[in-house]
Amino acid sequence: MRGSFYRSDHFPFARAGVPALSIEPGKSFIGRPAGWGKEQEELYNAERYHRPSDEYRPEFRYQGTVQEVLVTMRVALAVANAPDLPRWLPNSEFRRPSQPTP
Repeated sequence: MRGSFYRSDHFPFARAGVPALSIEPGKSFIGRPAGWGKEQEELYNAERYHRPSDEYRPEFRYQGTVQEVLVTMRVALAVANAPDLPRWLPNSEFRRPSQPTP
């Protein structure tokens, strides 16, 4: 089974040859037992993902989201400031024949 990247909103960009980044949250939570995050993810996917119940909940905490945004911004800045554009790996299923490889 393919992962969440293949179900993401940015997948059509990757399929068209545009590099895309997928950031996923961690599964370890302070104050929760080991395995709790994985259980919550499985519950969300089974009961709420792309369903009417997939909405904001008051108990949602944003600390992890802040970390994800910071990581994403650092990657975006590194790519933007790099001397060359990103290139697909030679064996990438998204690489187009006309695109250079590293």
